[in-house]
Amino acid sequence: MTWDRLIVPQLPPMPPGDWNTGHVVTHLEQGTPYFSRYAKVELPTIVSTWHPVRIDWLDLEGRQQLRSNIYTATLKKDIGGETQYFEDETKVYQRLDGRGIAPQFLGHLTEEERVMGLVIEYIKDARHTGPEDVDVCQDTLGNLHRLGMLHGDVNRHNFLVREAGGRGKTVTMVDLETASECTDPDVFEDEIDRLREELHSTDGKGGYHVGNCQ
Repeated sequence: MTWDRLIVPQLPPMPPGDWNTGHVVTHLEQGTPYFSRYAKVELPTIVSTWHPVRIDWLDLEGRQQLRSNIYTATLKKDIGGETQYFEDETKVYQRLDGRGIAPQFLGHLTEEERVMGLVIEYIKDARHTGPEDVDVCQDTLGNLHRLGMLHGDVNRHNFLVREAGGRGKTVTMVDLETASECTDPDVFEDEIDRLREELHSTDGKGGYHVGNCQ
């Protein structure tokens, strides 16, 4: 995957016609880039399209890149290489829909009717967790476990806390791309222990810790 702001300015003029994939090379004599070939092909698509809403990529504005494959954006109007990554995460959100555990799934991200990603709620006015949030985070993770799901990456940055006034705190889990089905109570307990360690850690690092659930 490349960063748009780095590669786009270096591209040669776009060829005419209806195409969606091209191959750019450097001219041996002139030393300038050009499209050696381009074509209209069928691109990978996500097939777990359970949500009724479709949101076209071109209908999003104010896009700000958080990671190579994660953006924040807003809709202008009301409502590739990582297709399997989004396929798996889309299935997880289907399992968690309406449970209050994860951000609300807003719809499937499309490009010319091809489903290429997902759009989820942006959690506002939230903070990352600390040692004082162990109990409420453990309860939320326990709710996930009771659904037969292992989170897989329980670092403090993946639990967002919002103060609910006199009702205490609410916790939303994010970064669910490593979540998987599990029925092993020992693996669940190991993930709970790992969560406690992460919330008491002072190194500030994230990282994957995927349990082995057979």
